[in-house]
Amino acid sequence: MSQLRCLRHWGAVCVLALMCVLCWPLDAGAQAAQKPNLSPLFVQISDAMGAAKAGDEAQARQQVEAVHADFQTLPGRDSATARAVADALQVAREQPQFEQLTALSTALMAWERELNPLDVEAEKARFKRRIVPAFERWQQVVAENRAQPDVAALKEQYRVLNSTWTRDERSVRNVDMGHYGRIETTLALLRVALETEPLDYARLEAQTDKMAAQFADFLSGQQIEVAGEGEYRLSDGIQLLQAGLEAFRAQDAATGQEKLTTFIEIWPAIEGEVSTRNGALYNRVESEVPVILAKGGQPQYQESLQQIITALGAIQPAANYSAVD
Repeated sequence: MSQLRCLRHWGAVCVLALMCVLCWPLDAGAQAAQKPNLSPLFVQISDAMGAAKAGDEAQARQQVEAVHADFQTLPGRDSATARAVADALQVAREQPQFEQLTALSTALMAWERELNPLDVEAEKARFKRRIVPAFERWQQVVAENRAQPDVAALKEQYRVLNSTWTRDERSVRNVDMGHYGRIETTLALLRVALETEPLDYARLEAQTDKMAAQFADFLSGQQIEVAGEGEYRLSDGIQLLQAGLEAFRAQDAATGQEKLTTFIEIWPAIEGEVSTRNGALYNRVESEVPVILAKGGQPQYQESLQQIITALGAIQPAANYSAVD
């Protein structure tokens, strides 16, 4: 009997030991699972904002209550940023209006950044790996065409550079909107130089040198102010395009180009108002406005500009979008 009790005791010890071994990775997995998934909340807040914009307070309130219910199930709500979400959520439940929902979305974005901090060095490494080689090739082609420019070759290489940038521009935008805006503007002005007849090679070379400096500033971590942040709206851009169109129609090319150049400079600050609502129009603006700037004296380009102005005007300027969108 003594031996039997010993065997039972030893068996129990073995079972406990085995349970500890098996439970150890499960505990680690459970800890990893404690990281909350905020994606459903973003979708619900976006729906609430849409309802608020449409004046449907009942629907907005229903979506906010859904956000509240899901928020209560999330782990890790003890941090200061999570408590800020809870506070903003309470206000939005009482007043499900656009302003309160915007504040809620901002608080939720702050919590998302805390949970998933951006790896700046990884973004810069991706930039160096994917975008820099295309730009270096562009520099090479520009240098090769200094004596006798081959416009077709330059345009083809610009197409490669622009498509590369468009595909991976997030590696800059995610890190610093100031650098993103500067590079976007310079890229557009490169297109202007290419489309000018005869080719404006001096401007092309100057903008290429400027972009090289901008790339170096971004990689070195130099901080710059975001141009126009909080200062410009889509309506400002439309006014600039309209003024440019009127100048081109009056055969005042200098003023027309000045207005469209200013539009290109503020575009990074207002492009989100277009891209969130009409992706095709966003692409059209980026593609066509630099060409119109260079060739706006011609009637067909004035007509294209009028079409863009009309399409932009169809987007309700009052329907402000937030970081959620």
